[in-house]
Amino acid sequence: MRRDQGWLVDPVVRRQLAAVERQLREVGCRGGRCPGFHRQLLSPRSKRLRPALLLLAARFGNDTPHSVTIAAAAGLETLHEATLYHDDIVDEATLRRGQPSVHAGFGPVVAALAGSELLYGTPELFADLPVRLRRSIGRAIDALCRGQLREIETLGDVTIGVRQRLRIMRDKTATLFGLAMRIGAALGGVDEGIAVRLVRFGMRFGLCFQLADDLLDLQGTHEAVGRVPHADLRDGVYTLPVLYALEESSPVADLLRSYLLQLQGDAKTSLVEGAVALVRQAGGTARGVETLRSWIASAEADLEQIPGCTHRAAARSLRRLIRGLSYGAANTNGERAGFANTLPASTPGQQAGKAPALGLV
Repeated sequence: MRRDQGWLVDPVVRRQLAAVERQLREVGCRGGRCPGFHRQLLSPRSKRLRPALLLLAARFGNDTPHSVTIAAAAGLETLHEATLYHDDIVDEATLRRGQPSVHAGFGPVVAALAGSELLYGTPELFADLPVRLRRSIGRAIDALCRGQLREIETLGDVTIGVRQRLRIMRDKTATLFGLAMRIGAALGGVDEGIAVRLVRFGMRFGLCFQLADDLLDLQGTHEAVGRVPHADLRDGVYTLPVLYALEESSPVADLLRSYLLQLQGDAKTSLVEGAVALVRQAGGTARGVETLRSWIASAEADLEQIPGCTHRAAARSLRRLIRGLSYGAANTNGERAGFANTLPASTPGQQAGKAPALGLV
């Protein structure tokens, strides 16, 4: 079992993931040689969440997963890793999962070409899927690129609204999780009513996953994040907690806005730490945690609506996965996340604010 897969209590899916791993090794080691720049694809630190979700979704049906399902799961992970190679070029990230990124180790040209190689290799893994699923993959890739481009367009824009940020989160992160559930449900012969709920769960999990990651980047330690913390603030990416803080009509919010504008020209550590403290002081971090809790409850409700718990081990795995985000973001003893101890508790007079609607179909 991989690191951070304690949530996966379905033994069948664990075995299937081993087959996915073998497929990924074939992708990264064509001709029997594994180039160093593909160590990220094969990293034991990768959580393999997207292929796991695809395989779990298939378990809610009657059909036994076959080679097409395994290949699709490997294709989805390959696609995801390709986007990370390219993301690290945009972000000039030096670390990925605590290890040097491809960009840092081999330079932007190699990272771009290696990511493109992975991307261009995915059609072979998706070749045997029905046409409608291949079209879904194409639409998901388009949404993912659109979300990433929209994020780049809004870098350093202190006027970006919560709704705009939600669209970016949906497109660049949640879409791929929803796609995993859609493909798995279709290949597993899952009842249409259950498939709709599974896809909705995947989308909501994706939003929760992104928000938890945003909170971790804002308040986490280097060890907990696996990369340099506060990267979003340094890069001018304003996540939900920051936008919540900016929504407040207060001197603290005005001061935060001033800090963010200064950071665009000089990302001094003192300025970054000051901005983090102001986000917390303005209630942005607390509101972000409350939003995460609300979304997690919505995702759990989708699972509860599946009649008769069609597959108990799969359902329990998904429930443990989504609750793990809640544990990581709100655990008071700070075990899983370095930022947990710094989260402010809501006071009786504090208005945490209503979590924005997910707007998912």
